[in-house]
Amino acid sequence: MKKDNEATLKALVAALEEKKAEAVEAIDVSNQTPFDDYFLLATAGNPRQLNALVDAIEEALAKLGLEIEHRDGTPESGWIALEADAILVHLFLPEMRESVGLDKLLEESKRREA
Repeated sequence: MKKDNEATLKALVAALEEKKAEAVEAIDVSNQTPFDDYFLLATAGNPRQLNALVDAIEEALAKLGLEIEHRDGTPESGWIALEADAILVHLFLPEMRESVGLDKLLEESKRREA
């Protein structure tokens, strides 16, 4: 189902990096799921920064004429998932990212440099 969403991915990575997200990683999952082409993972230092990362994602999408199609989680939970343009963005607090272990789960996936 490979969509032409490279521009979206690049814009989201840039937005996260601008807000000082840590461990930003784009993982190509197009061969593993019929729903998404990429998982984009990033870590925030605290709940306030997690909110700032969500805002940055929303702003970057708006500039591309897109919006979040699905949102789940809260800053208090330590994990927020946002989906747009076949990209599922996972924003974590450090302890939640380690606890969930999504990185390890996907380590067999084709990885892209973010």
